[in-house]
Formats: sequence, structure tokens, C-alpha cells
Amino acid sequence: MTLIWGSGAVLVIAGTLLPARLVPAWLPDDKLLHRLAYGALALPPALFLPLPWVAPALLAILLLGWCLEWAQQWWVPGRRYCRGDLRANLLGVASGALLGLALRPLIGWLTG
Repeated sequence: MTLIWGSGAVLVIAGTLLPARLVPAWLPDDKLLHRLAYGALALPPALFLPLPWVAPALLAILLLGWCLEWAQQWWVPGRRYCRGDLRANLLGVASGALLGLALRPLIGWLTG
């Protein structure tokens, strides 16, 4: 599970730091991609980490998104800091976390 989550994090980082000229035009709405990507990052910690570690993990994911937005502003050609992206990240993390926390009893039942 860690390898899958880490691979997803690498994809989010790489996609966020991709210069604007290299972003494929066929991709769906930018905010939708943020919500889906950050929701996917939040789901495994909410499902599998011990409860005391869930909130710090989710905060770390949000901090990653904030740092990546600032990195775009300064180091990525054609990209800029966008508060709308941060809101989409927050919505994605919240959605993934809520889904993961709701599914925890099912995972416990299946593995228990």
C-alpha cells in the first residue's frame, strides 16, 4: 500500500510541477484534477493509519499542496500560485478522508 501511495504522490508532484506548455490540452478541468488527486492521496491514510496519525497525515498532504503551489509560482514556466487550486486540494483531502473514515469499519470487518 505504501508503494502505491508513494507512486501517487510522485505523480501529483510531477504533474503539478510540469511546465504549462507540457500539460496536455485534453485533460479535464484543472480543479477536478486537484480534487481527484488529493482525494486519492487522502484515502489510504484515512483507511489504514491508526486514528491518531490520520489528522497529521492529512495536514501533511495539504502542506504538500501548498508548497507545490508556491513552487509553481517561482520555478515552473507558465504556471502560477492559485488559491482555487488550494481550495480544490482541500475539498479533495476532505472527501478522501471522509470516504476513508466511513469505510474503516468495512476494512476492519474484512480483515478482522
